[in-house]
Amino acid sequence: MANVFVDAVMTSGATAHLAFCPAAGAAVERATMHAGEDTLFVRIPMWKDFDSPGRLEHLRRGTLVADVRGDAEEPFVLGGFYAEYEAFLGDLAAGRTPSPSLAESRQSVQIAGCVRRREEEFHA
Repeated sequence: MANVFVDAVMTSGATAHLAFCPAAGAAVERATMHAGEDTLFVRIPMWKDFDSPGRLEHLRRGTLVADVRGDAEEPFVLGGFYAEYEAFLGDLAAGRTPSPSLAESRQSVQIAGCVRRREEEFHA
């Protein structure tokens, strides 16, 4: 088992710093977004682990303006799987092409291959 750290620059110019640490002391999925004078801290719930049931904190100029806590308990809801299926089936029912499409999903598969091969860089 190996920890993987990824620094990315998106097509839009946004940057991302990802850490996949399977041997860590807790399973957490967190995000921080900085946008002008606003910062969002997101604690995504992971199977009733440390950050469950989730939390969103919104700060503006250093002042907390919103603190929203999750209220779901079912593992399929906490992990986001229910919402993914709901969106996929809703798109099909409405005649829309679901997203991500197979083509949009390929990049994730390519990145997983790079991680498996312990490659140092990936360029899309």
